[in-house]
This record gives sequence, C-alpha cells and structure tokens, in this order.
Amino acid sequence: MKKKVMKRAAGIFLCAVLIIAALQLKECGSRKSSDPETMNVALFPYVPDIESFEAAIQKNWQEIHPQTALNFICWDCYENDPGKDLDVFVFDAIFLSHYIDAGYLLPIPQEKLEHAEDFLPFAMEGLSRDGVVYALPQLLCTQILYTRKEDTALSEADSLADLYDVIGDREEKTEIYGENEGLLVDMTSGIMTISMYLDALCDISREYSTYETLPDPDDISDEALEAVRQLVRIGGIEQLQYDTGDEYYLRAQWFADGKGRAYIDYTEAMSVMPEMADDVVLRPFSFVEDENIPLMYCDGAGILSSIEEDRKDLAIDLLNIITNSQVMEEAIAANDSPQYLLPARFSVYESLAAQFPVCSRLEEIASDPDNRVYRIGKDAREYLSEAKTVLPDLLFEESFAP
Repeated sequence: MKKKVMKRAAGIFLCAVLIIAALQLKECGSRKSSDPETMNVALFPYVPDIESFEAAIQKNWQEIHPQTALNFICWDCYENDPGKDLDVFVFDAIFLSHYIDAGYLLPIPQEKLEHAEDFLPFAMEGLSRDGVVYALPQLLCTQILYTRKEDTALSEADSLADLYDVIGDREEKTEIYGENEGLLVDMTSGIMTISMYLDALCDISREYSTYETLPDPDDISDEALEAVRQLVRIGGIEQLQYDTGDEYYLRAQWFADGKGRAYIDYTEAMSVMPEMADDVVLRPFSFVEDENIPLMYCDGAGILSSIEEDRKDLAIDLLNIITNSQVMEEAIAANDSPQYLLPARFSVYESLAAQFPVCSRLEEIASDPDNRVYRIGKDAREYLSEAKTVLPDLLFEESFAP
C-alpha cells in the first residue's frame, strides 16, 4: 500500500500506502476496450520509476506477442474499483477479499504459473483464498525503521517502545527537525493511520488476521491506540502532519542531510539517498515490545473476470511477464541506483545483491518466514471511509501532543 497509504501506500490498507502524495506519473494511453489487438493494463503507480516497469514489460511482451499491443492505463486501486476497460491490473492486496467477493478477479489456474516455486510462499498464500490463486505477487512493501549505524543506542531498537525509551517526547513544536533530533515519519494520511492501528492490533493479539471481520470503527481499542500514539509523542504532531505535497521523499532527503535521529518509511525511500545505503540499519518494527506480526503490503497482478474467453491466455501470459524475474530485475535496476523495492521473487534478490549489497538485507526482510500479507477484508472500502473520520482525531488530540 505504499505511497498512497502514506498519503494514502504507501505503503500500505502496500505495499502502498502505503499513501501520501502520488509521484509524478506520465501520460497514460487512451482506453481501447474494444480493440482485440490491444491488452489494457494498469500497473501499480506508486513506485519511484514506473516508466522503467512499463519499458521492461513492453520489451519482454513484444518478444512473445509482437502482434498484440500493450496499452498502459492510469488507475489507482485506492480511489476506484477496476473498470471494464481493464484486462490486467496490479492492485494492493488489502482489497483482495473485496475484489473476490465483488466478482472482479478471474481465478488463475496454478498450472499456468511460471516458476511458481520462486515466489515468496507467504505472498502466494496471501493472494489466494480457499486454495484458489486470484493474483500473482509482484512487489512487497512494509514500514521500515531507519537508524544510522553510528547511533549504537538505537541499534537494537525494534519496537516503538524501544524507540521511545531512547528518544522520548519531542519538545520542539516545529515542522522541520534539527540535526540528529527526533523521529521523521509522515502521518498526513487517514488511511496510513488506520493501517498502523490495524497493524498494532495484530501485534497486540499476537495473531495474524486477514480482517474478514473488521473491528468496529466506533469501538477503538485503547491499547492499540496507545501503541500508535507513541509515534505522536516521539515525532511531534507538527512534524507528523507536515504535508510535503508532491515531494513525497522529502523526509528521506532530510534524513540523508542529517536531520532526524530515526526515520520510518518504505524501503524505496532509499532511492533518493543511495549514498546512505551502507550506512543505515534497516529493520521492521513492532508496535509492542517482544512481539511482531510482520505485515507486508503486496501488489498483486490480476485479470478482470469479465475478460473475453479468447483473451484469457493472453492475460495469463501478461501476468507471468509482469511478475517475471528478468522483468523485475530490469525495472528495479534500470538506473545507476536501484529503486530499492521488495520484489516477491527470491531470484531477483540474488541478482540485485551482486550489484547492490544492501539488497541482501532487503531479501532478509522480505523472506522472513513470519511475514504475512496485509489484507483488510471484503468491507475494506467502507471500513477505510468510516474509520478515517474517527481514528485520526483520537490519535492527534492536542492532549497527546508532547
């Protein structure tokens, strides 16, 4: 849910997501829903460089289907359900149950999957229900705690309680931090706040949930709310609520410039501070001490259920290309510095780590056997709409400002 979850997410509910403000998107193709020689596809837009994904997919697609064009359509799963003009679309798995129950997704025959053993098992499981696969995992995303290697006092911090014990309340009521002070994190999005709350509920219960039955948005857990409020105390309302507009990664740049003692964001935030890749400690964190249910937003590629019968094989081929390891490697490492995304295939990490050693650490994070896909159940849209009118006000009450 990645960036959208942050303004929205992302991540995030991978991601975006997270997500906050969208990155600058290029013009998308016109809709060609009736053209039999064109496949309409929407990729997950909240990545540092979507053009590299489109180029890699286009190149590999033309090698096997030179007579069929790809038409990339702008679509945002956080805003709308998939339209009838789409053939294939990539979406945040928080909406998986909603899409299944609403009839948007075509089940995918497992015998049609290419190199299925290379997918991270939890990601495949998270995009399935009752043994049926409804989407193929492409990218993963999770909130990561960044600290500097020289800051040994924070080197073992892996929960918000640990972080609070070292940093404590933020005293300054300013939007921008000084040198090596406080916690940088963006919480301008209501959806981001909700995703953290649901994550905290899992950590507190010590049990993973796909939230098929969602908690009552009018009956907020005091324990989970208090867990998330630690971020408010450490980061300060002014900084947490500072909207950077289209400069989503501005906080990452601040951290690279020495501001903030710690920073919470997705791994792709390193795309604007690659020089720090070997000088930071990266790890997921828990909202409570001594326990973490690591939730991963997952971007899955699915097929619209209403697709014509004679186009289904083309759509499955396109899913396999979108999630293909070669395509992922080409897209993520298209420039001098990678996008620092978390692919859902083991082999991609092996290739990237040979060029960028930090990707070995990213593989450790992504392949944790305790990881689970973040989902919100069939009533996701209604719940997000209702909860974001309640939860942010409780979380950011002035009485809880440091």
